[in-house]
Amino acid sequence: MEETPHLTIELVWEDTDLEELSISANNGRFSGTAKVYFAQGDVQLLANSIRGFPKTTSQHETFAGGNETDYPFAKLVFRCADGAGHPFVHVALAETVYHQGRRLADNRVELELSFELNALDQFCGELDLVAQRKNKRAVLLGVAA
Repeated sequence: MEETPHLTIELVWEDTDLEELSISANNGRFSGTAKVYFAQGDVQLLANSIRGFPKTTSQHETFAGGNETDYPFAKLVFRCADGAGHPFVHVALAETVYHQGRRLADNRVELELSFELNALDQFCGELDLVAQRKNKRAVLLGVAA
């Protein structure tokens, strides 16, 4: 069964300094999930940075957390595919799997997700609600590749 292409950011846990986000992505062919720590307020920074995207076709916005060499890790890069301004997000997610305290595997996925600009507007509104703790999840609906 094919899943609808999407990028989902969900608030899992928080304290006064950190928030743990579960970030999952699926482009119809590849998918992955990683739980990564970010600083408090980073969700609002993401919403603000991609609101009205793209302002130019060369604009790119990056949202990253964790450590790229010592998992978990997540990196989202919003950019345009071409001079016409067709938007997509490059998603890199990584997490280490443990069993009974023993490291079993390092899992990593990278994919690209195309989306419509109106879906990004809705995603920004949902990120605002997550940042205000009025909701736990924001979903960017993608288009099939």
